[in-house]
Amino acid sequence: MTAFNRLEVDRNKCCGYGTCAELCPEVFSLDENGFVVANMTEIPDQLMPAVEEAVYCCPENVLSIRKSGE
Repeated sequence: MTAFNRLEVDRNKCCGYGTCAELCPEVFSLDENGFVVANMTEIPDQLMPAVEEAVYCCPENVLSIRKSGE
């Protein structure tokens, strides 16, 4: 069985900078108001570098990753 890393998003803290959607459009998009939407919550390994960069660059710390096994 493949283990996935889980993406967590606190939409209440999102201010709509859009950095996440620019850095990783496969996983993140913006809703009609310009706030983050996670297109998936289980992140495959091949997308992890881009997701990690988006999490790191989020100015409001809205995004987090729960690693498999935690």
